[in-house]
Amino acid sequence: MPKNRKKIMEEFRCPLCLSRECETFVKYDPKHKDYYCSTCEYTGTENDVKKMYAVITSRFKLLNKRIKTF
Repeated sequence: MPKNRKKIMEEFRCPLCLSRECETFVKYDPKHKDYYCSTCEYTGTENDVKKMYAVITSRFKLLNKRIKTF
C-alpha cells in the first residue's frame, strides 16, 4: 500500500459547507489536533466531523425509497 493511501482515506469534506451543497475539504492541523475549513472557518475534531456527517445523512435516509402512503 502506498504511503499516502492512508492520508487520502482520511480526508473529510467540511460538514457545514457540505450541508450548503458546496464541497470543500477540511485540512488537518497536527499542532491543535483538529480539522479546519478555509472557506467557512469550521474547526472540529474527527469525532465532531463524523457526528455532523451522521446528521447530514439522516436528512437523506429516505432519498432512495418510494413513499406510497402519506
